[in-house]
Amino acid sequence: MASIKFGNVVVDMRGKISGNVYSKNKGGAYSRVRVVPSNPQTSYQSSVRADFTALSQEWRGLTEAQRTSWIQAVGNYGRVNRVGDSHNLSGNSLYVSLNKNLADVGISSNPSAPAPESVDTVEVSTAVADVTLQTLVITLTGAVPANTSIKVFLTDTLSAGINSPGTKLRMVQTFPAAQAAALSLTTNYLAKYGTIGAAGSKIFYEIVTVNETTGQLGASIKAAIVITA
Repeated sequence: MASIKFGNVVVDMRGKISGNVYSKNKGGAYSRVRVVPSNPQTSYQSSVRADFTALSQEWRGLTEAQRTSWIQAVGNYGRVNRVGDSHNLSGNSLYVSLNKNLADVGISSNPSAPAPESVDTVEVSTAVADVTLQTLVITLTGAVPANTSIKVFLTDTLSAGINSPGTKLRMVQTFPAAQAAALSLTTNYLAKYGTIGAAGSKIFYEIVTVNETTGQLGASIKAAIVITA
């Protein structure tokens, strides 16, 4: 479904209508023919779908009072759509969204809607991937804050000429509150991708903070690591 913003004429449009896709980049607004990608049914896709299915089943098993609490809470968790306008999720979608974030970091679902809280952020000090040692470590400026978990997404080794990870980021590891600043990602990265590639190539990462009480997400950090020898 497309998001359209009207003025005297259409001033912004994002999404799909019929066989066309509408979006915007540094060159301005554009449209293109919609191309339906293949569906490789990867283990990552299957895992995400299984999580959403499980949470949808949980929703149906809530009491009426619990479901009502989520419906009444949607105004406390407003979202911004692709053209910058505020909107609210449905109670069901809010339940699934926040509890999926908790599930990602190993925390049980909230059956009733929690009150919103602030979400702490983290800062990256160094990020090093070494092809000789086959190690990958991201070091924060301090320990992971209290009541905060982090999700770390990484790509496979990509060409030095690539400047964006596109859709290749995958969640590789999570870390709980009070985790020490040095995040060792080597074991999980090698288990997922097999190897750290050639020196000069890139591995992109994204770090997202999660409030362990509510499931709210904080601002993400995105950057690339240039692999060293």
